[in-house]
Amino acid sequence: MSYAQTADPNVSDLYTVASGGKLVRRERMAPAHLSVDAHLTTPSLEVNVRTFTLDGPLDAIFRPSMGYLDLSLDSRERGACGAFRGTPGGTFGGGADGTAFGRLGESVLVPPGQTFHVRCDSMQRRVVCCMFEPARFDQLRDWQWDAVRLDLCRDLRVTQVRDAMLQLASEALSPGFASAALAESLLMSMLVHIARHVRGIDPRANLGEGSKLAPWQLRLIRERVEGAYGPSPGVIELAQACRISARHLSRTFRNSTGATLSAFIADARIRQAKGRLADADVLIKTVAYECGFTSAAAFGAAFRKVTGHTPRAYRFDLLGLRTAPEHDMSVRR
Repeated sequence: MSYAQTADPNVSDLYTVASGGKLVRRERMAPAHLSVDAHLTTPSLEVNVRTFTLDGPLDAIFRPSMGYLDLSLDSRERGACGAFRGTPGGTFGGGADGTAFGRLGESVLVPPGQTFHVRCDSMQRRVVCCMFEPARFDQLRDWQWDAVRLDLCRDLRVTQVRDAMLQLASEALSPGFASAALAESLLMSMLVHIARHVRGIDPRANLGEGSKLAPWQLRLIRERVEGAYGPSPGVIELAQACRISARHLSRTFRNSTGATLSAFIADARIRQAKGRLADADVLIKTVAYECGFTSAAAFGAAFRKVTGHTPRAYRFDLLGLRTAPEHDMSVRR
């Protein structure tokens, strides 16, 4: 039986936690808070372009009867976060497969049968939502959902899925020839890419002293550290981005690279500083700030510890200049 035949438009998939952990179904959002701007239905999926408007904070449990995938067309508000809960029964609690709260990404997947606890502040946001028959995903799934894999779903970073969701939104807003067939093919493409993404995660990666970071985690750390402007990202921030604990990140980074994370960050800052010092028009104190140091003095000490030279001396050597006496005001950098 298709989604279009079974879905009840008057029933909400949001719940409130009552006393004793019992879930109480919430009333469906009023039109003033939820508007459907476009709609596309096929035998196995439904696509909506929706606008949510909340006047106050939301703290609710989301337990969809179908698979649920969304893509935010606006930036997620900073306070938006979510956590999966291991709750196969009718009460709400923790569970072996639960996850910690974390910030919601641009795209969120709630797999069929899973329970998602969402919190956000007042907002107005437009999203593309795709609800699909569980069987479509189950035919591809050869794994059990665990905390590591579920944590991926809170911030689903799959370029092909994002592109397909945007195409589904466009088709819902302006249907063309064979819209249903196109939507079905896009759904299957998305689910295959999601399955590949999830299957590439080893849930045992968080175990053992000799474990290492995944390639995508190392790439993310390098991008965050080397691309930082101003203060460097801290261990906690990087650990959250890698979806692991700070302690585990410190251990596995050293296992993966042979260097400590703090040493890598420091080295990246100095390499960045060397590049900026090559520009004679940039003040040294500006270089210090851009590279995440709190003062020119702190920058000078760190730079000299690594290179054996002060930033000023390094710049003069690099530019082929002769270091002038400190009292010579003709050289100001």
